[in-house]
Amino acid sequence: MKQQLMNKRFLSFIFLMLVLLGLLLSTIYLSLTAPLHPGQFLYQLQNLGEQTQLHLTAGKQQRATLALNLADRRLASLAQANSSNATQYALTSLNEALETAVTYLNTIPADDQEFQYAQFKALLRRTEIVLAALEPDEAGQIAALTNRLNRWQAVDSLAEVAAQLPKEQNAPHLSSAALVPFLAEDVDHSAFPLTMGHALPTCESCHEDGQYANTSTVCADCHALEPVENIAMLGIPNGNTLWDLYPDHFAGACDACHNTFSWEPYQFDHAGITECLSCHAQDLPLPIMPEIMLINFPETAVTPTHYPGDCQLCHSDPAAWTQFTYDHAEVTECESCHAPDTPLFHYPGACTLCHTDTEDWSQFTYDHADVTECESCHQKETPDQHLPGTCAQCHADVEDWTIITVNHTGMTDCLSCHEVEKPQPHYEGTCLSCHSTVSWTDITFDHTHYQDCQNCHADEVQAGHYDGQCDSCHTVTTWQGIAFDHTGKTNCQSCHQQELPDGHYPGYCGSCHLTTAWQQVWVNHAGLTNCTQCHQAASNHFPGNCSNCHQTTGWHPVSFSHIGLTDCQSCHGGRVAAGHYSGQCTACHNTNNWSDITFNHAGAYDCQACHTSPGGHWAGQCSNCHNTSNWQNASVNHANLIDCAACHTPTGGHWLGQCSNCHNTTNWQEVSLDHTDLTDCSACHTPPGGHWPGQCSSCHNSSNWADVTFDHTGYTDCKACHTRPSDHGRGQCSRCHTTDSWQIVATPTAVPQPTSTPPPVP
Repeated sequence: MKQQLMNKRFLSFIFLMLVLLGLLLSTIYLSLTAPLHPGQFLYQLQNLGEQTQLHLTAGKQQRATLALNLADRRLASLAQANSSNATQYALTSLNEALETAVTYLNTIPADDQEFQYAQFKALLRRTEIVLAALEPDEAGQIAALTNRLNRWQAVDSLAEVAAQLPKEQNAPHLSSAALVPFLAEDVDHSAFPLTMGHALPTCESCHEDGQYANTSTVCADCHALEPVENIAMLGIPNGNTLWDLYPDHFAGACDACHNTFSWEPYQFDHAGITECLSCHAQDLPLPIMPEIMLINFPETAVTPTHYPGDCQLCHSDPAAWTQFTYDHAEVTECESCHAPDTPLFHYPGACTLCHTDTEDWSQFTYDHADVTECESCHQKETPDQHLPGTCAQCHADVEDWTIITVNHTGMTDCLSCHEVEKPQPHYEGTCLSCHSTVSWTDITFDHTHYQDCQNCHADEVQAGHYDGQCDSCHTVTTWQGIAFDHTGKTNCQSCHQQELPDGHYPGYCGSCHLTTAWQQVWVNHAGLTNCTQCHQAASNHFPGNCSNCHQTTGWHPVSFSHIGLTDCQSCHGGRVAAGHYSGQCTACHNTNNWSDITFNHAGAYDCQACHTSPGGHWAGQCSNCHNTSNWQNASVNHANLIDCAACHTPTGGHWLGQCSNCHNTTNWQEVSLDHTDLTDCSACHTPPGGHWPGQCSSCHNSSNWADVTFDHTGYTDCKACHTRPSDHGRGQCSRCHTTDSWQIVATPTAVPQPTSTPPPVP
């Protein structure tokens, strides 16, 4: 019985070993051949074999190469996926395989990474091509992996790629039964890569007393923050929480922000985090120095700091910390945030007294009612040499600062305020000597006993003015009334040189003018012949001597001897009217009687050179019809002239066609017209009174007008054309007569009805 039981156990053990051996061999086969794709049956067994092979492979270079090959297998599975589910499984497996490859690649020393890093970048490019050919998925895995590839391709080293790998918040401990190759050159630390500061020379640096299993991978189990009380030992100033070294450090896992490649924080998921100061306390703006505060805010000794509220009140977007918003509704304390923005010598009161619009800080208003102390705000706007008194003494209108009112009663020292307004050179005496505070522009001055006018008015004297004393001509009572005693004065030009008009006689003024009556000009012309020395002839005037026509005793009338002179235009050319004959005047006029005009027209045929045709007259040359012997006897050779309408206008009611169609130039009264094919007689001829109103050609013909024929067929209304004889009975002709034979053929018993309607009269 025992023997049988032992045999059964042995057989079960053998069977179990065979199953395990078959499972091991299957795993090895699947890991070597990789026939399965993610999501298929037994793929997990294939993946277990691949990961076991990866862990047991000796050498960092070899493991990195194998990790790259496994990632390439996952990429091939993604390219062969034929359904959405297969694509999703393949994307997840490829993402994990790429992370594993980065981890193992980063364990290779930096000097030996060149070949593997080049293979890794080639793998990324192949992955990018495969992803670009896929349709976008609802879960967004393709877009997420594409973004990750872009970030990895944007950096220049494996260390920077590894720094982007996600860190688990709760890092796992090392397995208590990890497979460690016996006497291996190195040990697989994939769960805790030995990089940067962790790449220690000996195992005992971390594994004390030979303890390897259950070694913690949590950073805080080995690393602790320096206590606050030791801050001074590090040489960092204390006394202000802004300068302390993270006294309230974030309580989460270190690898939530840090990695071993760069201890500077490089990542953090801010979702749901509201306590910012544990990490960002030192990012607050520097406090304002007390000496600056005393300048801007002399009434307070408090040093404003950063706004003490929660960071999220302003900084709502952790990805863009510099972009912040704040709800200023009902906020009146502005200095805690905006004190650094306050300019020097700013008004010390509360900001909201002026700045009521929190959206636009540049818009401000202030109620100046009952305010008299202006310097605290407007001191820097005060111009140089301004009145040292208070602003309100002059500027009473706070809405319009340019409106200035000053009570000058009792004020005599004008220059203390108006020194810059005094023109130069100005009277050196006091302003009140001329001006009054009531009306500054009304200037009065008591000139009694003042004779030195130029002491004040020198700048008013025009250039070339008489350089003598003003009171020689002017009086202080009426400046415009000028009087000067010219007795014995002969040098007029010394004063009146500027008054001479251009071209004036350059001689002595007294030759023509009198000092008592300047406008009365008298010159003794006796013996003077050179008139042009004083008198300028008008334009186009006779260029000869004036005395040829004028005489000094009487400038008008003008007399001139024209005897033997034929060139009239040399003197009178400018007086010829527009359109006048351009030839010499003597061709028509004579000097004895200008109005007696004679002209020898012999040989003159260009009549239009002098004469203009009347309106509507033929536009051709006059000599074609008229002659100079008898102008009224006009004759024209009409031979070969057929365009009569060019000269002659038909009478009213006359035919409008060309005259030559009927008339001829030999005998105008002999009218002939070829009436062949002309049937519209009424266009030219009017029928006699009472005549049939129809077209003439209905009865007459152009060959013999008296030969009248008319087709009476169908006509029965004879009275329309014919009048019954005086002794004929009344009634319609057609009752007795017919158009075939006018003879009476029968006595009608009834009035016949028209057999047809006569055609209308043309």
